Amino acid sequence: CVLGNTDSKVADGRPRDDEHPKAGRPGSRAWTLNRLSDESLAFLGSLQLVERVPLGPATIAVMHGSPTDPNGTIDAGTSKRRLAKLAEELQADCIVTGHTHEPMVRQAAGVLVVNPGSVGEALRGDLHPRWAWIETRRSGLRAHLERVSDSVARVRLA
Repeated sequence: CVLGNTDSKVADGRPRDDEHPKAGRPGSRAWTLNRLSDESLAFLGSLQLVERVPLGPATIAVMHGSPTDPNGTIDAGTSKRRLAKLAEELQADCIVTGHTHEPMVRQAAGVLVVNPGSVGEALRGDLHPRWAWIETRRSGLRAHLERVSDSVARVRLA
């Protein structure tokens, strides 16, 4: 687990601003805040921005947004130069990021960059819950994007 932009708000007990466009929507922040114990909230607050995970001979750096900001964005438009710098700073062969909720697998500047998409908060386009998995091969790392056959709305109703 890594610290996401909503995790710190939930851990701090901050409800959504009444003026926020999603304030009236039954959403994850209010639901989570009202159901977690103090111990679980403390756990959320203790999460790190980056976790480095070994996978065979490779190192995977996992973060929600960017290494310094859970609201940061790494996406298809991120320059190869920035990706190379991030990989060097993180000493990683692969960067797994989220925040945009848009699935992506990208090979750039010698680093594999993966965004699994979103399991429960797809924002636009294909609204199916998604995840990713990574395998090591002799030729290097390979990422796979997967999705549930039902849309998020149908899964939530179930």
